[in-house]
Amino acid sequence: MMDAKLRLAFRDPLRVFVRVTPSGFLLDDRTYESLSGKVERTRLIRKRFEEGRLVCASSNGTESREGVSCAECNHPRCRPQLRLHLRNLDTIYVLDLPASSAKNLLSLEDDLIGRGKSLEWTRLRLTVIDRGHWGEVCFEALTE
Repeated sequence: MMDAKLRLAFRDPLRVFVRVTPSGFLLDDRTYESLSGKVERTRLIRKRFEEGRLVCASSNGTESREGVSCAECNHPRCRPQLRLHLRNLDTIYVLDLPASSAKNLLSLEDDLIGRGKSLEWTRLRLTVIDRGHWGEVCFEALTE
């Protein structure tokens, strides 16, 4: 029989999709004021909402789920977003960040690079600013 610690080392992390609200991070019907972890992965996605409903999405930023090329469609309401995978121990939080939140992360990365640091090795604390109908994610470096 194999050791339990050995089995844990090869277990896939739990992936949790997180919704950003004006009051915080919504996970399984519970709101959290902050999240923390290290950036494991980011990628460009695109989403288009009409009357508060998601009507089109692209998980790779180049082609919609329906197979339509984003470059050909070029819909004026389609917006780029940054999909962030934030790892905290055995959990990966997956958040879709609109432009303002994505720019906050990119700004932090620029600051870290300017100080000779790397975003991928930095533990972050995420909080939300209430912007009325939406929440803007802010990033703080905890360790470098």
